[in-house]
Amino acid sequence: MTAAWNLAVGPSAEPVPATDPLAADLLLRDGDLAVVTGPDAVLQSVRLALTTALGTDPLDRGFGFDGLRVIAEERTPELVRERIRLAVLAALRRDPRVRRVLDVRVDDPSGADRALVVGAVLETDTGAVLPVTLTTGVQRA
Repeated sequence: MTAAWNLAVGPSAEPVPATDPLAADLLLRDGDLAVVTGPDAVLQSVRLALTTALGTDPLDRGFGFDGLRVIAEERTPELVRERIRLAVLAALRRDPRVRRVLDVRVDDPSGADRALVVGAVLETDTGAVLPVTLTTGVQRA
């Protein structure tokens, strides 16, 4: 008898009200950890990977997103967007539940703010097609 691992289950990490829009914490229900399953688990994991600096997870140095290095190295806005797009693609491909990355785009919606909207569409190993959108950066008041 072989054991089957369900890779689409994990503890639920919900956004918390804070000054950091990317802050999240584990969610408790009835004194136990709440879980997230299926496509929601994949999306949560992908969002976590895209908001974790590459190499900072002590248990998995290959986990995360290499965007900070890109921002520090590049000066041309077009090259920053393209290298961030490639870093997003690399982070998504590291997840074993992602069968294919169908689209990745990085937009600067206003041109004046130092904010980027990262959008991706991925296909999971179960065939589900999932959109992912993150807004990041510093927006001017």
